[in-house]
Amino acid sequence: MFEKTITLGDKLTIIQQGKDSEGQKKEYVSKVLDLKGEDEVHIGMPLEQSKEVNLITGAIYQLCVYTKRGLINCTGKVEDSYTEGNLSIGVLKLQEEYKREQRRQYYRLFEKMEARYRVYSEENLDFDQEACETWKRAILTDISGGGARFHSKEQLEAGSELILKVRLCTSSNTQIVKLLSDVISSIQIENSDSMFETRVEFSKIDIIQREQIIKYVFEEERKQLRREKGLM
Repeated sequence: MFEKTITLGDKLTIIQQGKDSEGQKKEYVSKVLDLKGEDEVHIGMPLEQSKEVNLITGAIYQLCVYTKRGLINCTGKVEDSYTEGNLSIGVLKLQEEYKREQRRQYYRLFEKMEARYRVYSEENLDFDQEACETWKRAILTDISGGGARFHSKEQLEAGSELILKVRLCTSSNTQIVKLLSDVISSIQIENSDSMFETRVEFSKIDIIQREQIIKYVFEEERKQLRREKGLM
């Protein structure tokens, strides 16, 4: 079942079932390192703030796997863990029939890149305003055709709107895109007193902009795979 859809190198998000003390669900990023049989995957233990997160043996996590055929949602039970060289690996048994999301789901690139943003409100309606003082610095940690996640020194209100400005360099051109975005969540980063992680969904994006982002994501992903194979 799963082995026909999930492939080596697929990125995935691991979501804990319960919530932390702040009412938030912890999310971690990893990738598929090996596949065994129809429903067993081996993944790299995720990192949080450069520290390894040990998944709890016997615990069940929600998984979102970014495959070439779309986003797959399922649950996985941690069966075991082992070390291979300097790499810690978790063994998960996929338990539920997967659901492939077709609508508004896009492959996501996990890579740090600079961006700018500013709040979009009734008092600040000029979408194309370029005054330097209005733009605040952010570091994107992932981006897709549907949304993005970034770190900044400001906690933003969930439900608010902002304009995210990103510079995308592809093989065909370099383009600065401005994306009207809805803030989904904005929480303080663990072990940091001044940095916040904000998740946004693009609410106003034209076909050309979306295609530019998707092209950028896939080109950068290919570059990452080539680097991992020592071809660059």
